[in-house]
Amino acid sequence: MAITRSYQVMVVYVLLSCVAGGGPCVLGFGTRRGLVDTAPAVFDVSAHGAKADDKTDNAQAFIKAWNAACKSGAPAKLLVPKGNFVTGPVVFQGPCTGSEPITVEVQGTIKATTDTSEYMDPQWFSFEAINGLILTGEGTFDGQGFSAWKYMTDCQHGSDCQLAPASLKFSHVNNTEIHGITSLNSKGFHSHVIYCQNFTAYNIKITAPANSPNTDGMHLSNSHLVNVSSSVIGTGDDCISIGQGCTNISIANVTCGPGHGLSVGSLGKYPDEKDVSGVDVTNCTLKNTTNGVRIKTWPASPPSQASDITFKDIILETVKNPIIIDQKYGSHKSEVHPVVIFKVFVLVEALLILSLLLLMYTTFGAKADDKTDNVEAFYAGLDCSMQKRYWSYKACDPERDIHLIDGLVLTGGGTFDGQGSSVCGGYNDCKKKNTKCAPLPVSLKFTKVNNTIVEGITSLNSNQFHYSLLGCSNFTASNVIITAPGNSPNTDGIHISGSNLVTISNNMIGTGDDCVSIVQGTTQITVTNVTCGPGHGISVGSLGKWPNEKSVERVLVKNCTLTNTTNGARIKTWIGKKPGEAKNIIYEDIVMNNVKNPIIIDQSYGAGKRKVKFQAKIAAGFRPKDIIMEEMNKAKATWIILDRCFADDQSFQLSSRRICKVTLVGDNKEGDVDDYLLSQDGPESSITSKVKPNLTVQSRMSLWQSCPAYMASSSRGEEGSSMSEQYRECKSMRKGKRLTEGSSLHISSRKSLGPDFLLGIPVKLSWKVAEEITKGLERRLTEENSSSTYYGLLNNQYSDFMVRRFIGDLGGLVESEEKAALSMNHKNILGLIGYYKSEKATILVFPLTSRWTLEKNLFSSKGKHKLTFQEKMKIAMGVAQGVRYMHEECPRGPVVHRELHASNIFLRRDLHPLISGFGKAIWLHLRQEFQPDERCQQLRDLLDRDLMTMVKSDIQSFGVLLLRLFCRKSILKDDKALIKWARPLISERAFPQLLEEGLEDVDPHGIYKVMCAACHCTNPNPDLRPCMSEVISVLKGDKFSSM
Repeated sequence: MAITRSYQVMVVYVLLSCVAGGGPCVLGFGTRRGLVDTAPAVFDVSAHGAKADDKTDNAQAFIKAWNAACKSGAPAKLLVPKGNFVTGPVVFQGPCTGSEPITVEVQGTIKATTDTSEYMDPQWFSFEAINGLILTGEGTFDGQGFSAWKYMTDCQHGSDCQLAPASLKFSHVNNTEIHGITSLNSKGFHSHVIYCQNFTAYNIKITAPANSPNTDGMHLSNSHLVNVSSSVIGTGDDCISIGQGCTNISIANVTCGPGHGLSVGSLGKYPDEKDVSGVDVTNCTLKNTTNGVRIKTWPASPPSQASDITFKDIILETVKNPIIIDQKYGSHKSEVHPVVIFKVFVLVEALLILSLLLLMYTTFGAKADDKTDNVEAFYAGLDCSMQKRYWSYKACDPERDIHLIDGLVLTGGGTFDGQGSSVCGGYNDCKKKNTKCAPLPVSLKFTKVNNTIVEGITSLNSNQFHYSLLGCSNFTASNVIITAPGNSPNTDGIHISGSNLVTISNNMIGTGDDCVSIVQGTTQITVTNVTCGPGHGISVGSLGKWPNEKSVERVLVKNCTLTNTTNGARIKTWIGKKPGEAKNIIYEDIVMNNVKNPIIIDQSYGAGKRKVKFQAKIAAGFRPKDIIMEEMNKAKATWIILDRCFADDQSFQLSSRRICKVTLVGDNKEGDVDDYLLSQDGPESSITSKVKPNLTVQSRMSLWQSCPAYMASSSRGEEGSSMSEQYRECKSMRKGKRLTEGSSLHISSRKSLGPDFLLGIPVKLSWKVAEEITKGLERRLTEENSSSTYYGLLNNQYSDFMVRRFIGDLGGLVESEEKAALSMNHKNILGLIGYYKSEKATILVFPLTSRWTLEKNLFSSKGKHKLTFQEKMKIAMGVAQGVRYMHEECPRGPVVHRELHASNIFLRRDLHPLISGFGKAIWLHLRQEFQPDERCQQLRDLLDRDLMTMVKSDIQSFGVLLLRLFCRKSILKDDKALIKWARPLISERAFPQLLEEGLEDVDPHGIYKVMCAACHCTNPNPDLRPCMSEVISVLKGDKFSSM
């Protein structure tokens, strides 16, 4: 019968550690008891018969001194004075009668006897059943291990090995602090910590020769809340080993070497082992060690689990095996096949990756001679479990196959050269063949790889796609270079399929096909600051080639430059297949140089002449000469983008032979080009495209301000018979773009303008207009203590506005909202567009948002879509970016909101958050011009403590917002009570008690980021709260050093 038991190990490499000063927000730590104020009674071992003669066995004298101190009932200190004291086995037994921690201070050197027969149990000094212990001093525990090492069995080779005595054993010892001492040449473990809780060791030194067997620096087992920091450890085995049953372990600023590195395990050696969870290893340096970070398990081990394990910011110098997951630890027989199944999150810094590659080259026979096939050497450097089972290079045991990598960093300045030119004559152009064509190899394929960062890599001359992403989530590629000749077929730069949360940014891509292609089943794709060319542009599709394809949704392509490409922004679909959907596709701020087909939606891709349906979105901010036109493609489908300033009917010449007559009706325009663009049932797609206009925002702002005067003077005939250019511009801008007084004015929808609508002066409304917009204030949506929110309609048109009505004249409310609209222009700021003010009421008019407030989405569950974890992350990040703009980027800022609550966050249909409610905001008017990388420090330098505390009040509000987003709905409504309730639970990592029940799409990787950010933001000391750039770094998982 096949073995069905499995030992599941999940290693979570979290993007951040969460240790901050102030409050209980040191994740994984409890309250540590320290030195007491009352001077303790001193119990000197010399007074109890100990002799510092370097030969007398003083074990009994030490035990007598301990018993006296332990039973004294008062604060006590056991003192080992300077000198050389020899002892055999010593047991310091508790519990003690005193209420304060007992102190053991070692000033001299304690040496272990060399006769191993004296050690009936595997320990030298044993502390047992003690609650409150401080072990300190500048003294040394010398285990004199050289006398025993030659007799000791290496316990890696079997389960019945003989354990040498540990120098220091702590068993059932709680609330312990160790610092200052040295452990030298132990016979076995230097320190063995078992069944302990709240154990802290710092500034200790542990040393033994590299060839000393089983001399682990510190071995932890079945312990909780252990903190090891700022120590130097060099041994013949693991510097620190974490065994079964350990939870909430923190290791920081430890220098390790020589030795076997930092290890979780070995695990599974004994039946019924408990799980390991909550291990953070950060900011450690390993020098001249055999291994770096390691997880090791015994074969055929019974079921258990290791989860939530972090290795972060690890520096490796001359480390033979930087990263090891050993599933057959302790086995010498090659025929042994472990049954361990791994799910691995791998996040390592560049140095680790480079060291891993060095391991492959130096240890497993790879040759950098530009001719030897090194694939076997590369595979030998990785366990078989890291291979895909369908790769043909090497067979894998199916039970040890990993088909999911969760957490990967691919980085460095190197190049993947596919040498595609060598098979130029053999390229398969799948567009010209049937669907069964066999494509050539992809250079880099990522299948079901989540939480991935690719940075700094060059891909050259791939045989087919340079990158292929299939079934991936949370994938980021930045600062990569992709290049191939313009005539190389099917060499797409980055091809994305069935993936979500993909970010492609700051890359240079030039290929023979699409720079970026996005096909079925992809959602939430962002392509920004990409330089593309040569190639076929940035495409959605082709779609519909295969039956039952999934939709493509929420694609943003922004701030990209396309040069010398065949196409620009493109959506392409096959015909004759079951219709799919491509929706919420945005191409924004695209610069095109010498692009043959700038904008193209081809619904007969690969099929010759077909009839297609024409549909285009109107983009804001163009004058007539800003029209983008493109030549007809092979399918005779021609697409244009128009400015809403044009007259209702226009004809445009698209080529020397074709005239397109366009009729403007609403946001979606339909038009015909002779007989080629005719309506036909089939898939429909739309592009919303924004191209930078010639007229700058600043000049438009100035023109807006002067428009009323020009319009008035022209209506009186002061301009003469011919209109000035500025008058015509004012007229076109005023038409459909401004909310003005007068009930006869038709106001077009602003939704087509997107979140970044033009800056303008909010219009003062008459009561007649305000009443008409709200239809007598009958269409109420929400009602609060002092305000109500209404649908805004005009002339019975579709809802265009959101109207908030406040009782009475609220002082500076209107002025602050107007000031916000004039001084801030950001995608996450909701700007005022009109207002009415009287003694009885204040009415504010905003652009309509379909999802209303965040508060309404969080606490109203009647028929509402329940927000998933990823959707909440999007909202949190959007609000954070808006606050960062207010605090650090606004030219007239910093702006302190002062009421950053869920009721003042509005959501668009796609859950894009917009900050509103600036009635109590404060402008500090410092004309800040901060450098992006220095914003936080410059902000701190600019503001005095009182002003900085004011800014940090918004930070605390954002932390509360995070708690309300992700925590249970039944939590306390009062902010202070919420913080008081949440922070201890965060400290204890009691996330199940914190999180909303039934939250979908939960990412453990993201939970830590969110809770860490909330923890820092709600620090009771404003000085210790981060600025918003630092908070965003936490949420993104970027490195930062100021928190």
